Amino acid sequence: MNNEKLDIISNILLKRNLNVLMKIEKERLGFKKNDLVFIGMANLAELHVCKMQSYLESKDMEIQFFNSYLSDRLKYSILIKDIDLNEEISDLDLLKICNDLSLEEIEEFVFKENKLIGKVVESPLKDSKLKIAKNLEPTAQGSIYEMIYGEKYPKIRWNFKIDKIVLVGVADGLRGDIIYEFKRYGNSYLMNASKKRAETQGDIYGYFFKRSKKRMHYFLKETEEQIIDEKKIDEQNVLRTINTFYEILEGKTEGPEYKWFCNNCKFNQDCKFSSKKSNY
Repeated sequence: MNNEKLDIISNILLKRNLNVLMKIEKERLGFKKNDLVFIGMANLAELHVCKMQSYLESKDMEIQFFNSYLSDRLKYSILIKDIDLNEEISDLDLLKICNDLSLEEIEEFVFKENKLIGKVVESPLKDSKLKIAKNLEPTAQGSIYEMIYGEKYPKIRWNFKIDKIVLVGVADGLRGDIIYEFKRYGNSYLMNASKKRAETQGDIYGYFFKRSKKRMHYFLKETEEQIIDEKKIDEQNVLRTINTFYEILEGKTEGPEYKWFCNNCKFNQDCKFSSKKSNY
């Protein structure tokens, strides 16, 4: 029965104009309809590599994060509150669903259904998956490496409205008072160059999912070395990062510290800070 109800979500959203729904929701939440509002947590952390990329990526992906925001709210309302949806529901009534659903209720439901305990499970067809990963873009590559080498914990994707934005994100795992985050890098140099972004991502997840510690799991392709680093969530880093993003929204953008980051950036043809010249 739940699957049938969840199918209704897809049917409803396929028949709606997501851009129209997003503008209605922005105004319903107190924003202006043309504000940049629905932001991915990973894109927020990206500003520690390149502020301009963080902004451009957030702008480019806003409709995707709004889709995640709305789909998750509808999904958990069906699974937890057992609401009935019909395809004739108005746009405004659709958006009002899930106003009273808490993160605690969602966690209780997900943890009851999911018995993962953190073990690394040997992935079938490991070599085939690694070959496939070579031809994929970095995010998709990382997902395959996590599938093979990452620890397994329950995951929750959820959204959090704060002052000027709505953050949407899913940590790689939740366990007790710890969030788990897996990162794959080519070598230690690349890891260290991106570590502030990775740690900030862990801090953001921990802050909003109400954890006090982060368990960072780094995998280095060059040596197949795996590094585990556990530490407390840096709440001040999260608040500073959010405030920096607000400054970016006001036009205070910069390019990356390491110019070679521009080489694989999908915005490098149009970005005013782009520099594809690199000795790396």
